Amino acid sequence: MDKGKTKKELLIILVAVVAAITVAHNNPFGRMFQPKDRQQYHYNEGTIFGTIYHTKYLCDKDLQAEIEAELQEVDASLSMFNPQSTISKINKGESNEADEMLSEVLKLSFTINEPPTAPSTLQLLRSSMPGALVSR
Repeated sequence: MDKGKTKKELLIILVAVVAAITVAHNNPFGRMFQPKDRQQYHYNEGTIFGTIYHTKYLCDKDLQAEIEAELQEVDASLSMFNPQSTISKINKGESNEADEMLSEVLKLSFTINEPPTAPSTLQLLRSSMPGALVSR
């Protein structure tokens, strides 16, 4: 697999996760209008997906625990670097059951691009998805 493409995909996932945490965190729009003395920049870093991440955000509290919890959920479902992740187990033929996160990612990908017509992994995933996709 192309390393540049993999890094780009991981960056997109990380940005989406951080955005989701920010939106889900108590009234994020109200925070934009808080006095600057209550907000501060927070810098977090850690390791995930076989690489290092760095975040910087303006907030009244440090969200590192929430960020890491979300990243761990993504890792457990979608990481190609975690041999115990859902996608890794499917790719190795150890499972044919997609969890909720993988199902959602697949559903979104099908809205962007028509799925291939024949791969057996796709057929297995479709049959195991909660709220499975309707065959086209």
